[in-house]
Amino acid sequence: MSRHGWFSAPTGNAFLLVSILIAGTDAAFAQTSDVAESSNGQEWSVSSGARYSQGRYGTDRITDVISALNSLTWSDDGVRLSLTLPYLRTNGPGHILVDSSGSPIVLDTSAAPAKGAPSRTSHEGFGDIVLNAAYSVPSGSLGESLSGFDVLLDAYVKLPTGSTGAGLSTGKTDEGGSMDISYSIGDWSPYVDLGYRIRGKPAGYAIENALSASVGVTGPITGKTLLDLSYQFETKNSPFTPDSRQIEAVVVWMVSDRLSVDLFSAAGLSNGAADIEGGLLVNFQLSH
Repeated sequence: MSRHGWFSAPTGNAFLLVSILIAGTDAAFAQTSDVAESSNGQEWSVSSGARYSQGRYGTDRITDVISALNSLTWSDDGVRLSLTLPYLRTNGPGHILVDSSGSPIVLDTSAAPAKGAPSRTSHEGFGDIVLNAAYSVPSGSLGESLSGFDVLLDAYVKLPTGSTGAGLSTGKTDEGGSMDISYSIGDWSPYVDLGYRIRGKPAGYAIENALSASVGVTGPITGKTLLDLSYQFETKNSPFTPDSRQIEAVVVWMVSDRLSVDLFSAAGLSNGAADIEGGLLVNFQLSH
């Protein structure tokens, strides 16, 4: 699962539209994580961005997806709650659905267009709303034996508000969760993230639950720029799609105490992943 869940298929990701970068110093952590404990109390923030992906996902035809994502987040004392509404535009074979993270789900590779019908179709509209909750476990509660470790727990629910006719929703509710464990070594923090997604099963389609895992490292490039590099794995979401494996890089630029910009890119390492992905996310803290 990506620590930047909206960028990639999360693990269900759970849509963490905000950057969850746990740097090697308390100051860096406080600047880059919306779940960091804050002496300022409750905080509100908004995030908006766009993501593009292209891949075949185990088929012989390309699917292009453009996602525009907007999120409202509330955080207080290690707890974060967020609501995300995506707008999706897809172009690809008619037998592919796109979930709210912009990740294609292949329904049937043997399906052929009807006579006279186009081999590719385009759809756009609002996708499924996602509700997310995350909790940063206080380091003091982990005990001396786990000193230096940081643990983040995350859960989400995807509500079926998108159009099923346009292939922008399965029409069913999804639930998922993940656990992120990191350890500070100087200014850098290697981490492991494990997640599981329970997908709603629409009648007539074989959609599968997904187990995800990622390993990576986060650390500062400059005083206001951080880098996150990771390898990500997720099991197939249908019998017609291979498991997904990819590498991802995210650069976070702290423009000010209230504004940050994330740049993201990823490359697929398996037929089940997008061949290429890229995106940009702007985060703005409403209260400070």
